[in-house]
Amino acid sequence: MLIGVSSYGTGRLSANERRELQRTKKQKRQIEKALKRKEKALAETAALLVLSKKCHAIWGEAEEE
Repeated sequence: MLIGVSSYGTGRLSANERRELQRTKKQKRQIEKALKRKEKALAETAALLVLSKKCHAIWGEAEEE
């Protein structure tokens, strides 16, 4: 069924359709929020990797004592 179009063709949503639409919207927001969080974590990890490589290029590998 298309979102926003009830099975009766009147353009009005039934109570069940409204609940399902709200549930779907909430799930979408949660997925988008999780994706943003994961993208930020990935960007941070990439930045740390670049910095690590630059440090190794400048000062070489750390010696273990």
